[in-house]
Amino acid sequence: MSIRVAVRSILEDLMNRLRDEVVGCAVSTMDGFIISSAALPSISSRLSSEKLSELGEIASKIFHEIEEVEGTKTRSIVIRGSNGYILSIAVDDALLLILTSENPNLGLILDEMRAVGGKLKELLGY
Repeated sequence: MSIRVAVRSILEDLMNRLRDEVVGCAVSTMDGFIISSAALPSISSRLSSEKLSELGEIASKIFHEIEEVEGTKTRSIVIRGSNGYILSIAVDDALLLILTSENPNLGLILDEMRAVGGKLKELLGY
């Protein structure tokens, strides 16, 4: 099984566990290259790889800027939008991005993201 397929399987499992909370998710490299993604059918047409890549690049820049200014590594970023949140955690040299529903359980999602981050770390060999 390729890494891309294995990552997609992890993301689909995450989507199934958080079906009322998460509308899309992706794993990208720090430079915005999408390794794999998953989204609900209702938003998959609006959530192109290009848009996910841009989100990955933005999150990566935020992580790097905070590290440069603060001198410490940032573990997660939470951005609130009008239709939900964009959450991102660093998994060594990769990012896990989550797009949520309008009123998500952020604690539950962040716990799941940490667990998935551990699986991704093993899979990606970081």
